[in-house]
Amino acid sequence: MPAIIVHNASNSKVEAFISKYNGGGSEDWYPVGDGARLTWNRDNQGWELVAFKIGNRRAGVYVQLGALVTFKSLDQITVQ
Repeated sequence: MPAIIVHNASNSKVEAFISKYNGGGSEDWYPVGDGARLTWNRDNQGWELVAFKIGNRRAGVYVQLGALVTFKSLDQITVQ
């Protein structure tokens, strides 16, 4: 099953949201603790929006399923 892995490489607790353009899953915000690595599965291959928020501030990136998205800060999100 196609998936996106989100890694919180910061010292902050953040919330993450993954769109569900490709079916399955939820569009709820989920807490991602500092150092945590979580996986979101989707039904089909394609692109999804991965967004992070701390308080009222948000940032995000579009990624292909299969990506590892690393959060260091709202200004530093990397995709591999």
